[in-house]
Amino acid sequence: LRIKIILIPSLRDIHHDSIYPLCPFSINENKDSTIFYGCEPSVLSMDGLQCAITSTDILCHLSSEEISLNQTTERMCRLIRHLFQQHSFYPLIPPNESVSIEYEQAIEYAKIDSLPHLFITSSDLRPFIKVRQKYKHLISSA
Repeated sequence: LRIKIILIPSLRDIHHDSIYPLCPFSINENKDSTIFYGCEPSVLSMDGLQCAITSTDILCHLSSEEISLNQTTERMCRLIRHLFQQHSFYPLIPPNESVSIEYEQAIEYAKIDSLPHLFITSSDLRPFIKVRQKYKHLISSA
């Protein structure tokens, strides 16, 4: 059994810069190969599984800005769809007041190039799981 621990910084970390996107933790003394220090946000490939991870509560931020009337799709599906359609972990301009963004860095490091198999995000909204298969058509293969 091979176990990896993935540590992703957060804008809420008191000991880390609070400008999005964030660089990985710079911990030199730990040479343990079971711990991986990723940036915020990150897209990781693990044995062919593409995993997109962000610690920024983009779903809550999108939810507070989204205007939708008489929608037939579920709210959470719509929020996630915004990310995938805009190929960005943080597509809000201007950002939520709790987020400071370096836009040049975000264009490069906060993009979603392809639809991940797994998308993990922290959020104050209710927990949910959605199956990706239904939304395969949302990202073009440009």
